[in-house]
Amino acid sequence: MDAPAPAPASAPASAPAPYRCGLLNVGNTCSVNALTQCITHCPALVAALAASGHPRIRKNRSHVFSAALRNLIRDMAATASAHLAPEAPSPCPSPPLPGAEEASAAPPAATPAAVDRTVAVNPQGYLRALYDSVGDAFTPGEQQDLTELWLYLSDALMEEHGQTDPDALAAHYRVAPETLKALNSKSPAYARTVLESAAAWARFQKLTGISPFQQAVQGLLISQVRCSAPGCGHTCHNHEPFTVLSLEIPEPPAPADAADGAPSAAPPPPVSLHDCLNEFYRSEPLEHWTCDRCKETQRAEKVMRVWKPPAVLAISLKRFKYTTRMSKVRTRVSIPGGITFFAGSVLGPADRDTETTYALRGFAMHHGGVHGGHYTAVGAVPRPPPANGPAWYYYDDTQVAKIRKKEQDAVFQANPDVYLVFYERVAAA
Repeated sequence: MDAPAPAPASAPASAPAPYRCGLLNVGNTCSVNALTQCITHCPALVAALAASGHPRIRKNRSHVFSAALRNLIRDMAATASAHLAPEAPSPCPSPPLPGAEEASAAPPAATPAAVDRTVAVNPQGYLRALYDSVGDAFTPGEQQDLTELWLYLSDALMEEHGQTDPDALAAHYRVAPETLKALNSKSPAYARTVLESAAAWARFQKLTGISPFQQAVQGLLISQVRCSAPGCGHTCHNHEPFTVLSLEIPEPPAPADAADGAPSAAPPPPVSLHDCLNEFYRSEPLEHWTCDRCKETQRAEKVMRVWKPPAVLAISLKRFKYTTRMSKVRTRVSIPGGITFFAGSVLGPADRDTETTYALRGFAMHHGGVHGGHYTAVGAVPRPPPANGPAWYYYDDTQVAKIRKKEQDAVFQANPDVYLVFYERVAAA
């Protein structure tokens, strides 16, 4: 099966791109390198960062992380432009460690014939700013959890660029009177929810401020619980901003022997990222919920929905579980080249009557177990016409290689290690 083919990236053709450039591992920094490759392969993120203007230094910090990231992107683009041809012909080694055990956490070295000649930059200055930006949350030299790292870094970038002027916030989240009138004529209850969501957005942004980067990475969730007490029927809404959707990985169906239905020794089939999204949309039972209107305590059901989708959707798969001990979920997951939220599955007024479509830009993988491992990344590299879709590249610190078709099933269709995925919103086809 061919690799996913997302819509063309939105980066201007004349701008040097930071694609196909590796990053030196300078002391257990594979997690930082993998996340950075994912960021640089999202044109909307790079463009939003450039459009956010001059950053400010945060309180109790000595570095500006945004400036360090933009400098690194510039250096990666310059290095790739100076040393690589427009299309690198070399293929990729077999994807590392499909379902590897913890004892084999480090990926095998790729053969020289399979890997592009080493083109990489040293991210020392970038790392100093990164560790300064996250404070005491991470220790240099220790491997970081990728989802937590993304949360910390996206918060830092929003704060460095955020505009917190009250008038600017009010203007940005004000609902136009004509819009409110039209909504109210159809559903007064929905119109009230629109006003609640706008007020919630404004409250959240008093902390970090608004900026093109914030608009690119942050969405809004809404949870709904409806009271079932006789004569009440009140619906309670809560709003929550998000920069990552954390999804449960459902149990795959057990394979059965075709002859007699007995359990099979074959591995279970992979689940799709769509299955993970369906789990997110399932209702959650609440055993003891108290209505804030009638004050009755009862059983209820909670549903979570996306109110406002971000331009760049980060999805984290819950690979690590704790029951009696910590364990890693090794279920194979297929990663589609695009996902669509159909009309009605996004509740905000700007998107509820239309489809919201995203194209895959890259993802990071965790190879190994709960006590250690290694991070690598896969990214989409735009190709000029008449090519159909992007080329896909594999990044393992300084090793950068093009993924061959025979590896694509293992990478995209049955991946036990995919952990953090980045999609970019595109126009519906």
